[in-house]
Amino acid sequence: HSAHEQSPKLAMSAHAMDQAPPLKLTIVSARGLRDADWVARSDPYCVCEIAGKPREAKLQTKVINNNLDPVWEHNGELPGFRPGDTLLFKVYDKDVATKDLLGTLHLESARFFPHGFEGEVPLADAGKGKVAYLKLKIQPTMAPPGVSAA
Repeated sequence: HSAHEQSPKLAMSAHAMDQAPPLKLTIVSARGLRDADWVARSDPYCVCEIAGKPREAKLQTKVINNNLDPVWEHNGELPGFRPGDTLLFKVYDKDVATKDLLGTLHLESARFFPHGFEGEVPLADAGKGKVAYLKLKIQPTMAPPGVSAA
């Protein structure tokens, strides 16, 4: 009889894990971006998504014109994040006809989950001989109420 009383509780905690709180983060800034434009400076913006789950959640900053060291201070939330997921950041140059990739970053959850992350990370694909950085702030993740953090 007592086993029967426990089953709804188990179902609830599994459901709570399913409803993981969204990941709160700030795409702060970038520096050292390459000039992708022939005419003017790059007009960079940054997109963040969960690797392998591009449809679940996506953040995009505003475009900052003519700037190789843009400051976005873009706050957002990524629903659908699960421990073990990797965040994928891509910095693009907004162009009339195309978008040029200025750099990418894969951030594994071990770097920011559950304690959060704040700092600069070097971008891959920044261009030949370029060293560019993306500055991020990721809030510590709190377990939803009723789910033990163990």
